[in-house]
Amino acid sequence: MPLNVNVDVEYTDAGFNGTVYDGVSELESRSVILHGEVTDLGEANSALCYFEYINVSAGESWASDAKKIPTDPVEINSANSSSAPKAGEFSTTLDGLSPATLYKFRAVAEGQ
Repeated sequence: MPLNVNVDVEYTDAGFNGTVYDGVSELESRSVILHGEVTDLGEANSALCYFEYINVSAGESWASDAKKIPTDPVEINSANSSSAPKAGEFSTTLDGLSPATLYKFRAVAEGQ
């Protein structure tokens, strides 16, 4: 059974005037807070979780240009879950983004 992961994007600059849909955002701000949630670990005992992003405006692709944040993945397992068994949340802040640029974000969970 595959892992179930959700991603949400929160903008930290007051000047944001973009749109968000399915982990894709058009930014006029320079920072975002990315929230992820593992809703089911499936058969895995734990998962190493992180985010990846690309700059679509610069022609980047997932296959060759995805950047990983944070560099040290967060481990999610049933022991650090406060809601449902075998689930957990993780988040990180990404600074230094360019205004008026299209980025794509995705949450990644690698079953262990």
